[in-house]
This record gives sequence, structure tokens and C-alpha cells, in this order.
Amino acid sequence: MTSTVFPETNFAVGNNPVAAVAQDFNNDGKLDLAVLNQALALHQRSLTRDRQTGYLSSVLDALGVTPESQLLVFSKTGVQRAFTNPHTPRAI
Repeated sequence: MTSTVFPETNFAVGNNPVAAVAQDFNNDGKLDLAVLNQALALHQRSLTRDRQTGYLSSVLDALGVTPESQLLVFSKTGVQRAFTNPHTPRAI
């Protein structure tokens, strides 16, 4: 597996950004960025915590992202190695 590091890019996300997800929503071959923020701040949307997946399922649902589109990874040498293992991977 190879990985690519891209240059830093700043995105305007409005007030109170809470979560973001990058995915090709419009099938143009480029990653799009979706942000969940104002709806949470205005109590128009809420996130629920699951014992097994934390807030992941709730955030994906709020962003309209299918769980099947996500990839779970862990790295023994990653900067979050104290928090990730085969039983607690990170979603990207």
C-alpha cells in the first residue's frame, strides 16, 4: 500500500464546525468536503453515541455518508498508535 501526502489546504467551513468528511460525493473523481456544524449548534441535529462505534455512525448518517464507503485503519507506527489497534481502528 502506498500513501500520498498532499500540501495543506484551508477550507472555509462556517461557524462552529464539528465534523468533516472527505468523499467524492458528486462522482467527479475529486474529494469533496462536507461539514456538520450549524445544524448541531442550532439543535436541529443531534449526534448519538454508540457503545461500539462512538459517534461515527451518527456523524456518517448526519452527513449522508454510507458506512460501506468508509475504510478503517490502524498503524503500529502512527502518531495515534496509543489509541489505535486492530480492535479500535480509525475511520478515514
